[in-house]
Amino acid sequence: MSFFKQIALMLSTFLIIILTTVLVLNFQSANESVQDRLYEDAKNTATSLSLSLGTANGDISTMSTMINANFDSGNYLHISLVDVDDEILYERKKESEFSDVPQWFLDNVTITAPVASANVSAGWSQVGILNVQSDIVFAYKQLYSILIGLLISFSIIAFVALTILYIILAAILK
Repeated sequence: MSFFKQIALMLSTFLIIILTTVLVLNFQSANESVQDRLYEDAKNTATSLSLSLGTANGDISTMSTMINANFDSGNYLHISLVDVDDEILYERKKESEFSDVPQWFLDNVTITAPVASANVSAGWSQVGILNVQSDIVFAYKQLYSILIGLLISFSIIAFVALTILYIILAAILK
């Protein structure tokens, strides 16, 4: 193997390792950010909805209407209102559909959406606990889109950098 090929191979390998490391770190950071946002959204909804439910003075039909309005206007997997005896007063669930995300991505990337809870009180008496869980389908779609963008960007960067590297090495070693 010629000296030119040895240097080119060494520098190319080094560049690919650096770009791959940065790609993985960026993706992990995006994954953590998406999961944090899922929890924050659920927590904010649980807090604000529990305050609204407190104004219903224990009327289940009014509280169910408020829960339905929030559930239908957001990306939630599950919202439930449980009384102080752990009996479900009202609950809404939906099945997740992962139609836009390939199976290999779902198999290799784990996203968890924790349940956020808030107390519901009417005056001084506790009505129950509101549990909210965000839907992870939106997070998977967003994370898959981020991965595709990162792969395209880093492929272009790698191609340009390797082309420039080849031109510089060819000029230096002539």
